[in-house]
Amino acid sequence: MTNDYSLMTIHYQKRTQNKPKRTQFQPKNKAPNPKQSQNKANFGAFIAGKNSTFQTYSRTITSGLNKLKQWSINGSISFLKLWGSFSIVSHHIVTITKKKRSRYYRGLAFGTFGFCTKWAICPKGINAEWLEVVYEDLKLRNLPKTFEQMRIVQASDFHFSRTVSGNYLKHCIQRINSLEPDVVVLTGDYVTHDMYGRFSRKIAHLLSRLHAKHGVYATLGNHDYGRGGGISVERNFSLDDMIDSFQAVGIHVLRNEAGYLEKDEHKLWFVGLGDLWSGDFEPAKAFGQVDSEGPVITLSHNPEAVEHIEEYDFDAMVCGHTHGGRFEWTTMPDRPLVNRRQFSSGMYTVHERPMYVNRGLGRHGRLFNQRPEITVFTLCDNKE
Repeated sequence: MTNDYSLMTIHYQKRTQNKPKRTQFQPKNKAPNPKQSQNKANFGAFIAGKNSTFQTYSRTITSGLNKLKQWSINGSISFLKLWGSFSIVSHHIVTITKKKRSRYYRGLAFGTFGFCTKWAICPKGINAEWLEVVYEDLKLRNLPKTFEQMRIVQASDFHFSRTVSGNYLKHCIQRINSLEPDVVVLTGDYVTHDMYGRFSRKIAHLLSRLHAKHGVYATLGNHDYGRGGGISVERNFSLDDMIDSFQAVGIHVLRNEAGYLEKDEHKLWFVGLGDLWSGDFEPAKAFGQVDSEGPVITLSHNPEAVEHIEEYDFDAMVCGHTHGGRFEWTTMPDRPLVNRRQFSSGMYTVHERPMYVNRGLGRHGRLFNQRPEITVFTLCDNKE
């Protein structure tokens, strides 16, 4: 019996044998289409252009990103540098401020008890200081316009000694120079009981550092004459030596003498009086040297001298001596042991003329809480 599956297989094989074999497709050789070729070319150019543009954009973006990255890095480095510099400077400023503040407190503490130290002064005047700079208008009658607004700086009572150091006075002189004076006037007591001339020789060198456009004028104080303030042959010789030392460095010492500053054919006179207590007070001799018209400023160490010169023609007077104290102690036989001063410090009007009393720089006789002083006068015409 024949199987159905076998018959089907035989039938399929016969069909496949009689059927022609399929051949692989062969495209016809057709002529190229110019329009199609042009389109292909345009499309290729378009793609190439797009690629070129894309590459340009890509390069631009990459370059920008690189620059941005570099700027970011440089900016970070610059910021770090700036922050580091700021931190260093801030620390330095804080440190300096603390140093200046502690310097001021030291000057204040020592100054309150009458001691003179370099901490009391800021040589450039840009920080707090125990030294006080006082500004005053000095009104003079018939003052020529050429002298108006002239700046005169007064310093007094240096008392260079073992208790007033050279460093302290150097700082004082630097402070005076920082005020840019036209004239500097000094009103005595450069030393304290200098029996052997040790400090008298050095003080002239210190004062040679003073700078003023129109010169430095000076008068003498009671301590410059020696212990007890008396005149003797030996002391007079030492005093002459001090005066010579001052004049050698360009300081005009007026010992019962008059000198003047001339500007635009006008004269401003300075009359220096000898010390009242030392027996060297000769106002007639001093004022007798004023031989022409012009305002006259009197330089006197002791303000009590104003009571003895009322009859003379002067326009203002500047003094020292008191150190700001309202009382004075003295062992002079013709004076009481304790005497209340009529003039202690500041501006007074005496016999209708201004008189100023400077507290001085040195410590001799300075009481508690009396600050050392430099006075700055601005000349102006008294139109009253």
